[in-house]
Amino acid sequence: MSDLTLLDQWGDVEDMLKEILDMDSKEGANSVRRAAREAMQPVLEDAIADAPQDTGNLKENIKMTAKLGRKKSDKSAVTVQVGTTRKAKYAIHQEYGTSEIEAQPFLRPALQKNEEKVVDGLKGSLSRNLEKSIKKVQRRKARLAKKENS
Repeated sequence: MSDLTLLDQWGDVEDMLKEILDMDSKEGANSVRRAAREAMQPVLEDAIADAPQDTGNLKENIKMTAKLGRKKSDKSAVTVQVGTTRKAKYAIHQEYGTSEIEAQPFLRPALQKNEEKVVDGLKGSLSRNLEKSIKKVQRRKARLAKKENS
């Protein structure tokens, strides 16, 4: 499936994203972050499952982070990463190997294996999260309007 075809199918999600960002950019960005984390969960699970195990330190230190854009223009931008913490500095040697250690990749295969699942999951998760956020913002605005009228 080409990227263009995929984007054509996302019209309804894109409309909801625009709606929530117009209503409340912070809530919209948080909604996108929650959806992205949900979509990347299979990658995290497979990376942990496939990581080589000696002491268990590597598996324990595979984490997911999701960060919002820092600039005002990027408030709805979200970066999601699955990787290792500093407590497993040697992970890069496991993933790519060295002259003395054979490569035992676990991160790249986890992403490749779940690529379609992530994209499909993102659309569904984003749609659900955006719907919830829109309703939440609408309820909040209704409560505020009711207070002002009282």
